[in-house]
Amino acid sequence: MIVLHTIFREAYVGLNNDDNKSQDSSIAETKPKLNKVAVGVCIYTRFILLLVFTNIETIGSLFVMTMYDWTNGQAVKYYGLITLGQGGVNFLCNLLFIIWLGQLIGRKNWERGVTIFGLSLMLVFHLITFPWPFWPRKLTYDEITHPNQTATEISGCYTQTYHWCSSTHQIPLWIYAFGMVVIMAISIGSAFTPLNILYSKILGNTRQGTMTGILFMAGSIARTIGPLVVSFLFDHYGPEVTWSIQIIFLGITIPIWILLYGKIVPLNVIQSSKSGDCKKENERISIRTKSTSTETVSSTEKF
Repeated sequence: MIVLHTIFREAYVGLNNDDNKSQDSSIAETKPKLNKVAVGVCIYTRFILLLVFTNIETIGSLFVMTMYDWTNGQAVKYYGLITLGQGGVNFLCNLLFIIWLGQLIGRKNWERGVTIFGLSLMLVFHLITFPWPFWPRKLTYDEITHPNQTATEISGCYTQTYHWCSSTHQIPLWIYAFGMVVIMAISIGSAFTPLNILYSKILGNTRQGTMTGILFMAGSIARTIGPLVVSFLFDHYGPEVTWSIQIIFLGITIPIWILLYGKIVPLNVIQSSKSGDCKKENERISIRTKSTSTETVSSTEKF
């Protein structure tokens, strides 16, 4: 903090600093018009992304314990391995962004398409890991009595605690593991990073501190209320209702991006479009002026 305040100086290209305003008040500060639709969609999307991701993290160990007849120790161990694999794939995705993909996406302005791709992958994960009725097995539980111990450990989905155990179908383990390690990891990298880049481009050449704070505050709110809500839903209604709500959230978010695709654009694209329109208008005016001048000369020659 000391180095930040003593060595670095905050300056914006095209914007006047407070010190410069007093010296030259005749220079007008450039304030681009805020694209409220695009900003609102980005803030809402970050809220949904962190809400969904936090919910999966919150019930992760309990989910696999009830789903695959695991003890507490097994759930912590194996879910930790799944999370480790997810982190490794996510690391590779971020590394790919740093080396090559990030520059390509930024140069081609593909942030919108990649964000939609990430949201779609997250929706696919929830669809393939949903406890559909066509899965062959239902949830079970066992009572394990360890030697030299009087207490009995419960593994799996205990019907005395969760009334939905007997009606919920088991998701194949390999599908859940593949979805968590590969699909969710790629979706996280594909959605979060381009969204942040696009949001910065939408704000454009302006002071971004307040608006960036609002963006991250939306994510913090999601991470605050998400665990409270998802814990209640999972305890009382099971994974079917929990997954259904998240599918609805993602199913609403993706069409919003598709419908508003043309409005969620970086500021430089809007300015370029306006500059192009002004240039065309100037060309039309120039052509009209030349045409009028030619007609005037012709009339003069006749007289």
